[in-house]
Amino acid sequence: MDDVQIQQVEQTVRFQHPEKLLTTVARLAEPVIATILGLDVATYRETKQQLEEHVRAAARELLTDPAVADSVDRLPFRPGTTVVGIGDSNTDDLLSWLEILRCLLELRRPQDRIRVLNAAVAAQTTSMAPSSLVRYSQIGSSKRSMMSTRSSHFTTVATLSYRSM
Repeated sequence: MDDVQIQQVEQTVRFQHPEKLLTTVARLAEPVIATILGLDVATYRETKQQLEEHVRAAARELLTDPAVADSVDRLPFRPGTTVVGIGDSNTDDLLSWLEILRCLLELRRPQDRIRVLNAAVAAQTTSMAPSSLVRYSQIGSSKRSMMSTRSSHFTTVATLSYRSM
């Protein structure tokens, strides 16, 4: 592939997430997602891995600042909490603030096993987002926090407690 094609593939994988839109079908496997995006599975996986490496590098760089590391330590997420991010394309992006937050927590607080799920969908308004959370209602954690984005900042919308079934 030439540079233009590589860039197009990266943009497609970074911003297109059919598994979030086709919620009425069973969980989509990577080969199906790759096919929907017009990619072979190896290219899809490699591109996702490269994007993940960018996110991890950004998180590692941020953590070199003691103030950032301290802020991550003080985030109000208890061990075992699942954080669900909702919002639009600012959050749905595989290089988004939420993906960086996920890596910050994984790198700085691995013992807390805080899980971050990206439920954002490009072109979806924050007011539309709660209706798409049905697929996350069975995530199996007794503690969940929802995060929302608007213009690249985040706030805690609600902290929800559920009894495990």
